[in-house]
Amino acid sequence: MMFKKFISDVDSFYLTIDRIDQDSEKYEREVDDFPIGMQTMILFKRKELESLQEESEDYQITEEDNLVITLSNKLLESSKLMKKVYDSLNFKKIDDEKIELLSSSPGLMKFIEYKISEDGENLDLFTDRKFTLNSILINYCITLESLVSNLLKDVFIEKLPEEIKNRTIPFHELVNLNSIDDAQNYLIEQYMDDFFRSSFDDWIAKTSKFMKLPQNNIELDDVKSRISEMYQRRNLIIHTNGIVNKQYTNFVKNSKYNQGDTIEVGIDYLRDRLKDMEFLGWHLFSGYCSCLYNDDNAFAALNSEIVKRLNKESVALPLLLDYFSAYNKFSDSSYNLIAKVNYFLYYKFNGEIDKVKDKLNNFSVGHLDTDFKIAKAVLIDEDDLCEQIQKYIDDLSDEDFFIVSTFPIFRSSRNWISIKEIFNQRLKEVFD
Repeated sequence: MMFKKFISDVDSFYLTIDRIDQDSEKYEREVDDFPIGMQTMILFKRKELESLQEESEDYQITEEDNLVITLSNKLLESSKLMKKVYDSLNFKKIDDEKIELLSSSPGLMKFIEYKISEDGENLDLFTDRKFTLNSILINYCITLESLVSNLLKDVFIEKLPEEIKNRTIPFHELVNLNSIDDAQNYLIEQYMDDFFRSSFDDWIAKTSKFMKLPQNNIELDDVKSRISEMYQRRNLIIHTNGIVNKQYTNFVKNSKYNQGDTIEVGIDYLRDRLKDMEFLGWHLFSGYCSCLYNDDNAFAALNSEIVKRLNKESVALPLLLDYFSAYNKFSDSSYNLIAKVNYFLYYKFNGEIDKVKDKLNNFSVGHLDTDFKIAKAVLIDEDDLCEQIQKYIDDLSDEDFFIVSTFPIFRSSRNWISIKEIFNQRLKEVFD
């Protein structure tokens, strides 16, 4: 399923960002062992930064700047040669965009130039790092568009909107189509090819309408706004080498960047936008399910994916589960209760159960089926939990036991090892 791929891609992005972050820490530990040419490039960067700070009191330190400062400080403390190189350097401004580095020791600079040549290429680790971070941002946009494209195609196949129905097929294409389904798929592909040529704001507004996403939702609207800025930043990276233009400042209100600034894509920024993208992805998938299924089955499809992620930090999941716990259109009210249990379970898996302690204490289960009584007993880790579960398991048929044994809630208990033994014993009895 396309949504599973989206979530898998999100996880891969998190891992990649973590590795880059770890590389930054690794650079700090190993900078003393870098080739002289690479060490010198770090000092050049430091001098350029000092020039920018001297030129403007309002200059804002970037994530990359902080790394330059950290690495150069360590070099200046540990290497007499690098201290001598640094002290010999001064800068001369050629124009608004270019700074020329000069040295008071021509002989020393001749030696450094020789070492840079001897060490070879790829000495500027900041250029490689910047390229990688920019590439990740561009791939965020590709991943999100791929998800939306695939979700919408399924929705359109189920019910073709008027704006696609009213499209025409050229005769030379029509003769190659063998059926109505072929014609429908052609029109959908043609529509989707044009769809993403508009701005993010335009196509996400259309997508929200097709998917019937909630209107005037503060959290969702804020996420869309931040992703819109991400797309504008993507455009700068591709078209202006990151230099802020008038289009960016017109689109992005209250930005810290001014026209002519160089925009940065840092690790913290990428993490934040990935959280936003995941948030939007979950809401799109929820809307997708509601387009294809009735209310009960839509939640069942959504929940089957949610339970796989309850142990991972997410802004979207507790909001969605809280919404569906109070949803009044289910024909089977047990879906409200499942949503409520999973809402609490999300917080328990993530070590934040105290945040919803009052709500959990007020969750009355005395009138409910045994399944929900056991669920609350697990959530609050009642003292006699193992005894309750033993009795609960003993009363289940073999078929029901197989189903219950897959419920993730039991793994959240601090008594999981003992509970696991109860399950294993029952499983042994089933097959003996």
